[in-house]
Amino acid sequence: RSINSRDFEYERKNYQTPYRTRVYREVVHVNRPRSIDYRRIHYPYRAPVNIHIVWTNRMYREYILIYPEYRYWYYPVGYRIRTTSAYDALYYVGDIVNVYGRIHEAWYSWQTDEYFLYFGAPYPYHDFSVIVPGRKARQFSNRPESFFEGRYIWVTGLVSLHNGKPEMIVRKKHQIHIY
Repeated sequence: RSINSRDFEYERKNYQTPYRTRVYREVVHVNRPRSIDYRRIHYPYRAPVNIHIVWTNRMYREYILIYPEYRYWYYPVGYRIRTTSAYDALYYVGDIVNVYGRIHEAWYSWQTDEYFLYFGAPYPYHDFSVIVPGRKARQFSNRPESFFEGRYIWVTGLVSLHNGKPEMIVRKKHQIHIY
């Protein structure tokens, strides 16, 4: 199948997070925040300075191992990875992207030993989420929830969809950068 075919583009842009053990949390009461369009204009994220990541053969081999279920690798060597805010991550589903923003809420799932970092607003109204394995998150701090909340970070990885919201599964510590 050709990289330029419509089927290829449709499958790549509708990439769903692969099936994995998922813990659904129940939120008792959260006030609905302002719309994402309002927040994008009135509360823009502080952009990190000098993010220049270029696609290399080494990066290709590493990302095949990090995301084994993804089949649509089409970046040429030397391609500059895009940088976007968490507000706009929805437009880059199926792409390797640098996503930056401020973490509004961090939540730990003891069933799967994963930390969920929610950008922009509390769950379930968040703009973007990052899933970090517990072992990797604890390399930053012994208390990752309090360490990450309120921090500005940028993450590099594959953006996927889960329940209509963009998310990124991070499997290596070097995919997360604090600025």
